[in-house]
Amino acid sequence: MSTEYTWWRNALKGVFGPINADEPMTGFYRGKRRNKQTGEVTFQPVAYWYKDGVLHCRVDGQPVEDLRAREIWPYVSRNPVTDKIYFAVVNEGQQWPDLNDAVIGHNSAPVDDDIDAIRDRIEDLAREAERMIKAGAAGSEDSANQASDLANTFGELQTKIVNLHKVEKQPHLEAGRAVDTKWFVLRDRADDLKKRLKSIVVTPFLRKKDDEARAAQIAAIQTGKPVEEVPQTRVVAGSSKRSTGLRTYQTAKIVDRDKLLESLRDHPELNALLQSIADKAAKSKIALPGCEIVEEKRAA
Repeated sequence: MSTEYTWWRNALKGVFGPINADEPMTGFYRGKRRNKQTGEVTFQPVAYWYKDGVLHCRVDGQPVEDLRAREIWPYVSRNPVTDKIYFAVVNEGQQWPDLNDAVIGHNSAPVDDDIDAIRDRIEDLAREAERMIKAGAAGSEDSANQASDLANTFGELQTKIVNLHKVEKQPHLEAGRAVDTKWFVLRDRADDLKKRLKSIVVTPFLRKKDDEARAAQIAAIQTGKPVEEVPQTRVVAGSSKRSTGLRTYQTAKIVDRDKLLESLRDHPELNALLQSIADKAAKSKIALPGCEIVEEKRAA
């Protein structure tokens, strides 16, 4: 091939030169088109070449106008194909070899919004996905492309499910928020008054009453009265409803932080918290003391 194919040959190797809509590059490519009415996705063979300085372009084997050729160039330029594949698709009607048959078959019509239809679609594709997963890492570019296409199809289904779930749940969320607004203001008002009454009014009185009862018990014992005969005083408040008494709450006061951390060094909850903090820092390219940033490339 002449030098006019240099850009395309480099693109086949993953090396893309400048992409200018006014200067399509000679070569063979694949375009993607989605029908706005049906949602059907088709993949079109596209070829560009120049003759006597004039741009020529064919899509699906048919010539297209200069303006249309330049409009689609920025999109198809990212998908170069070999001349062998191009002519096999155009002249022999073969399928694109790197596209997954399961995905192609299910691109023929969009899945309905019905949950059973979506479930059936996922299960149809799942059989092919499980076969690929069982086979392990792709051993060729075609296999990797097929797995990527299938994964992207699952991603499209996932987005569809999330959106449908949101639409269906939205009225319930709004109704729930309306019920919350109706009742929670009153609930919170009652809770605030209850807590302030017990904290500011009742608790100081009960503490004083409890101190007085303990002082009386100590005095009785000091006069020689047997401990078992010392009367026990019930310290409560309230007459017409449930009585309110003092309740003992246990909390920890940390007196040696380093010792505590050492004793909890293998605690799963502490380790999970530390990992979460370190991961957030690593995302900002900050390695906390005792940590190092580990970079791992994964298919996105």
